[in-house]
Amino acid sequence: MVNSPIAPDDLVRRVSQAHALLLELLDRLDDRQKDGASALPGWSRGHVLKHLANNARAFERQARGALRGEAIDMCDGGQDGRVTSRPGWRGAASTAN
Repeated sequence: MVNSPIAPDDLVRRVSQAHALLLELLDRLDDRQKDGASALPGWSRGHVLKHLANNARAFERQARGALRGEAIDMCDGGQDGRVTSRPGWRGAASTAN
């Protein structure tokens, strides 16, 4: 583990607070803003925001697991869960190449 001047419990609290702030900011956007195109080919702003929110949730879950001494996959179900939780995601990613 990397030496940090911040206690592990405080790090988890900060991750949780950042996740809550992201969700609060998302709630302020209307559908038109979310449906607009992003700079990523095939991704709306909503896709990007959903990706950020899911990552924040996963980071929080991993941090809490680390405090218990557990290694937690980024996505529920590991890589298989990642693919099945994102219908159409592969198609959008492959069209960007």
